Amino acid sequence: MNTLKPHTRKQPRFARVLDYLQNQQHKDDHRIALPSSKETRFIKIIEITRCASSNNYTTFYTLNGESVLTSKPIFEYEQLLQGYGFIRCHQSHLVNKRYIKSWVKQDGGYLVLEDGTHIPVSRQKKDLVKKQLE
Repeated sequence: MNTLKPHTRKQPRFARVLDYLQNQQHKDDHRIALPSSKETRFIKIIEITRCASSNNYTTFYTLNGESVLTSKPIFEYEQLLQGYGFIRCHQSHLVNKRYIKSWVKQDGGYLVLEDGTHIPVSRQKKDLVKKQLE
């Protein structure tokens, strides 16, 4: 008696592309849990403009001007946020590229965000930032 065997080959390319596109459509709804000393805040990733680190702490800044301080270092968030268009432009900064207004190349180089904030671009990250903004 013949029995059907489970399909063991990799997912066809078309199906992977379709799956990717469907997941992209819902990225605007994705949230991140940011634990602080008082509470855990759930913030839409699309509303995060930037992250700044200070030692083992990371401060998240949002569109509405709020900031949330977490007790985790920025590198723990970097990998997670890369898929949402965040760029590590400096040892202490992650920036959501959708809110970058311009890149000033004077004075060592810095990014200007839509809210007027200036974020430094380190010499080591300059080529990476340029590639990600093209």
